Amino acid sequence: MFRKIFDGALLLALLTGFLFCAGTAKRHGYFLMLGLDSDVLGVDTAAILYNGLLISYGPVFIFALGLFLCVFVYSYLILPAYIDYGRSSFGRRRKLIKLRRLCLGKRKDTLVEKKAKRLVVSFGILLILLMAFLFFLASMESKGRTQAADILVTAKGDDSAKNTKVRILGQDISYVLLACGSRNCAALNPLSMEVQYFSQDKGFSYVVE
Repeated sequence: MFRKIFDGALLLALLTGFLFCAGTAKRHGYFLMLGLDSDVLGVDTAAILYNGLLISYGPVFIFALGLFLCVFVYSYLILPAYIDYGRSSFGRRRKLIKLRRLCLGKRKDTLVEKKAKRLVVSFGILLILLMAFLFFLASMESKGRTQAADILVTAKGDDSAKNTKVRILGQDISYVLLACGSRNCAALNPLSMEVQYFSQDKGFSYVVE
């Protein structure tokens, strides 16, 4: 019972960390492209986790689907065909045995060697998962940069209506809303391309299109 609770808590912690890293990576790329200061805006952990969930749903689903298809093909196609091939005749079985000995050798491993080889395989799988995770974070940061670049392009051109416009109290023109944190928000002046921070306590208005 304790082990099940521990495994569930560990899985929840890993999932939370994964979503937070994904949301933070995209946020970092977005802020870096626009020159925003996360300390001024304030960190909204709930928003980062939710954004991480949204951007991770597609890649995780594709990865899980690909893994399922690989396991399915191996279990229902490759492995049965391999077993049927070996059972069909004694000569084919000898060929499979020779092929196995050629790849793995004739010597039987001791218990210590088996544990060491399992450790090497586990380390290799962990390394592959770590590299895949790092590539995933890099792609999320690139996606944040792309989103920020699109906002800058549309803010300069005629497609500025695609961006969310806000009216800040005390300003005469509408600003392009860039981001909001737990304390402050940031908006872009479409005329001077200047970023302005303003407190959420002052309030702002926007038009629903």
